[in-house]
Amino acid sequence: MGVTRRATIREFVGSQTRAVALTRAAWWPPLLLSCLVLLALGQFLQVGLVSTDWWPVVSTNRVQNLSDFMRAFQEPIGAGDPHFIQETARHYRPLAVLSDALDYKLWGLDVPAGWQLTNLLVHLGVTLCVYALARTLGLARWAAMLAAAIFTLHPAIVGTEPAIARRHDTLSALFSMGSLVLLLRGQRLLPGVLFLLSILSKETSLAVLPFVPLLLRAVGRPMSATWVLLPPAAIALAMRILAIGDLGGYGTATLPTLDAVPIYWDKLGKYFTELLYPLPVRPGTVAAIAMLLLLVGGVAAAWVLPRKERYLAFVSLLWVYGFALFYALLKVYAGSWYLYFPLIGAALGVAALASGGFARRPERIALLPLGVASFIAIDVLVSSPLIMPYPDWAQTTALMNDYLRHVDSCTEDGHPPLFPPDENRRMMFVSPTGLLDYSVTAYIALRFPSGRPCERISTQ
Repeated sequence: MGVTRRATIREFVGSQTRAVALTRAAWWPPLLLSCLVLLALGQFLQVGLVSTDWWPVVSTNRVQNLSDFMRAFQEPIGAGDPHFIQETARHYRPLAVLSDALDYKLWGLDVPAGWQLTNLLVHLGVTLCVYALARTLGLARWAAMLAAAIFTLHPAIVGTEPAIARRHDTLSALFSMGSLVLLLRGQRLLPGVLFLLSILSKETSLAVLPFVPLLLRAVGRPMSATWVLLPPAAIALAMRILAIGDLGGYGTATLPTLDAVPIYWDKLGKYFTELLYPLPVRPGTVAAIAMLLLLVGGVAAAWVLPRKERYLAFVSLLWVYGFALFYALLKVYAGSWYLYFPLIGAALGVAALASGGFARRPERIALLPLGVASFIAIDVLVSSPLIMPYPDWAQTTALMNDYLRHVDSCTEDGHPPLFPPDENRRMMFVSPTGLLDYSVTAYIALRFPSGRPCERISTQ
C-alpha cells in the first residue's frame, strides 16, 4: 500500500515537473521574438507621424459619437476630402480608419510615439502569429522562430511598420494570420470572424484564400474546411459594394491582355527587386534571372527534403509567386509594404528548408537546403535594421516637421517634402513617406479647426 502511494506521488510530481518544463518551453520563443522585434524596430518609436495618406483619413474620420463610428462602415476612407479621393482611389477599410481614429483620440498630434507604439505592437502580434502558424504546420520551435525572425528582420518591414498609413497592412495580416492558425487547429466560428476583420482592415488578405486548402492539407484537415472563410469574404465584399457603389480600388483590374505585358513585367521586376534586397537585382533582365534562379533553386532544394518539409516549401514558393502574379495582374505593386503578406510565405519556406535539411544532415544532400536557407537568413540579417542603419525615416521626419512648422506660421514655400534626402537603393523601403498637398490640408484641419491664426491676422 505504502509503495503504491509513494509511486503515485512520484508520478504526480513527475507529471507536474514535465508540465512546468513544457510551459517554459512554450513561452521562451515568444519572449525571445518580442525582444528581437523591440531591438530591431524599437528604434522607430522616435519616428514621427510619417506617411502621406493617413492625414486625410483622420481629419475626415474623427470619431466623436456612435454616428461617426457607423460612418466609418458606410463610406470609403477619407470620403470627406474629395481631393484626396481624386489623387488616390476609393478604398474601403473601416477597421483601419477606426484604428487611426482611436490613436488620434489617445495621442492627438503631440505624442507621435504613441502612434508608433501601436504600429510596433500590431507588427509584434503578426510576428508571433507567424511563429504560431509555423508551429501549427508542424515545424519545431527553433524552425518556427527562424520563420518569425526572417519575416520581421527583412528590410521590407522597415517600409511598413513605422508608417502610420501602412498599419492597414499590418492589421489585416494580424487578423488573417490569427484566423489561419485557429482554422488549422480545428476551430470554425472565430476564424471566420477574424477573417472578416482582416478584410475590413485591408482587402489584400483575400489573396490568402487560394492557399488555405493547401495549408489545411498540410495539417491533415479536410481542404473543404476553407468554406469557413467564404461567408466572411462575401459579407466584406457586400459591405464594400454597399458603401462605395462598387469594388473601388485603383480601377486597374482588367482581364489580362498582351498589351499590358510591359506593366505586368514592371510590377514583377519591382516585387523581386525589393524581395531579394540587398542582392544586386534591378527591374528588367536581372530581375527575370533572379526570378528564375529563385524558382529553380527553391524547387531543387525542396525536392530533397522529407515529405512534410518538402510540401511546406512548395506551398511557400506558390505563396511567393502567387502574390507576385496577384500584384502584377492587378497592376498595383507600388512599394515595399506590398511585400508584408508575401514575406510570411517566404519565411515559412526558409524555415521548412532549414528544418528538412537538418533532418537529413547525415547525408551530403542536406547541404543543399541548409545552404539555401543559410544564405537567405544571412542575406536578411545583414540588411536588417539590427545591423544596417536606416536613418531615412528620421531624416524624413525632420524635413516634414520643419515644413509643418512653416505651415503653422503661414511661411511654407514650395512642395511639401515627400522623399528622404539620401538618394540610394535602400531608400525604396521608406518612399514615399513625407507629405503631399492633401496631407498638409488635412494637417491644417486637424491642428487648426478654426483656421490658422496667421491667416486670421492677415485678413483683419
